[in-house]
Amino acid sequence: MQQPRFEEACAACARGNLKLRATNSALARAFRDSSRIFYTMFALVLDANGPVTLAALQALSAEFGLVSRGRAAALMMYLRIIGYLERRPEQASRRSVNLMASPKLIAIHDKFVENELRAAAMLEPEAETALARLTEPAFRRAHLRQTGIGLKRLIRLPGTPTSLFAERDAGLPILYQIAGSGDVYPAHEPVRVNLSETARQHEVSRAHVTRLLRDAAAAGLMRQEPSGAWTLLEPLRDALNRLHAFSFVAHCAVACGALRIVDEGGAPGGERTEPSMSPVIGKAAAPVNAPVARGANLTTDNGAHPTR
Repeated sequence: MQQPRFEEACAACARGNLKLRATNSALARAFRDSSRIFYTMFALVLDANGPVTLAALQALSAEFGLVSRGRAAALMMYLRIIGYLERRPEQASRRSVNLMASPKLIAIHDKFVENELRAAAMLEPEAETALARLTEPAFRRAHLRQTGIGLKRLIRLPGTPTSLFAERDAGLPILYQIAGSGDVYPAHEPVRVNLSETARQHEVSRAHVTRLLRDAAAAGLMRQEPSGAWTLLEPLRDALNRLHAFSFVAHCAVACGALRIVDEGGAPGGERTEPSMSPVIGKAAAPVNAPVARGANLTTDNGAHPTR
């Protein structure tokens, strides 16, 4: 991860993610933690393959231990209320309601992917090719199908230091904000965290932010200085860098697979094609990822898993 613009790409990606959340409160609530992110992404993947149904979302949630059946039903209702899921014009059965991703959800997902690919393009210029075609229906459908393959792999990976944040309400955005508050990214020097302002920005309680920071300190990931400022310790800085590296590689891999499906025919129906990837971060290799992950389990050149 010694590419000249790697730090710049990571910082740009984090800033873009925070900006998207700040300008869309519905999005910020729907993508608050890893379980809700995976749930919403599975809804998009189902939509790329056919109707979105409660039974399908409950089955996926149960298979991967995301949420309970009741919680899955509540989340689906919430996505309908905020306009992210809509009723399909055609209904095959009266026993279940067929839904589809709304233009609103599709548009915000496009922006998330654009943010990741634009940052990745600082390291791999070929990502610009996918950026130019992001809104093409055929490319988007193939891209989501490829993403679905990656999601099922990603969700089974063991946790990493960034999991402590990703699994908490607004945890990753809070980490991005703290990490981006220094002269370098992730911040090396102590950062003053205004608890009330951070809670307001991310629509959580002050106690929630305090608990998150204290838990990170107890896990050896952060340290509170005598001045009251907080320092990101090396294990967390390293894990955050690897999370970004993993995400850049994975988004480019998904995009490459989708481009191959659309331009060369790919696998039947655009499914199950394994994406290939030109070297984005050194010689690192990674499985296909989702836009926002629990953490990175990126394998380095020597085969080690650096974030375990």
